Amino acid sequence: MYNILKAWMRKNPLNTDPHDFIAQVPVAGSVGVSEIIDELLLDGVELNREQTLKIIAHFNTKAAQLVATGYNVNTGLVNMRPTVKGSFYNMKWNPTVNWIDVFITQAFDLSQAIAETKVQILGERTEASDLENVTVLDDNDSAIKDYQNDLMTTSSLKAIPEPACGIAFRAWLCQA
Repeated sequence: MYNILKAWMRKNPLNTDPHDFIAQVPVAGSVGVSEIIDELLLDGVELNREQTLKIIAHFNTKAAQLVATGYNVNTGLVNMRPTVKGSFYNMKWNPTVNWIDVFITQAFDLSQAIAETKVQILGERTEASDLENVTVLDDNDSAIKDYQNDLMTTSSLKAIPEPACGIAFRAWLCQA
């Protein structure tokens, strides 16, 4: 049995070719662990809802703990691998520029579900996307300066290490 993923076609806003389209998947809703268990019960799976919620919560806690202590964790659905980001000046941890992250990739069960999925194209949508609504402002615009000032005062802002991308990109990035 195949899964069906519905998608609208939209003209690619980054290309002037009138035949170039991108797909936009309409969100069918959001579900959490509790709703997934309810779906399992509707499918006729015999389980104790409260006990299953406790097991999954404990599983998630243990998986997170293992990743946070350096283990690669494969849940069958996703693979998680811990990483540390940022540059280390004098080989010292600096919470302003360093942070822990987790690299997540699909595992076998998710790969299998994706392999068994067909896309149903719903047609063309012509409404503007968020990307098409971007307004380009010049560097002297006060809105940009206000935004930059807001960014500089945000406590959760992390200084990202300078990328080795070339002088032209760095100059452009510094002007933004």
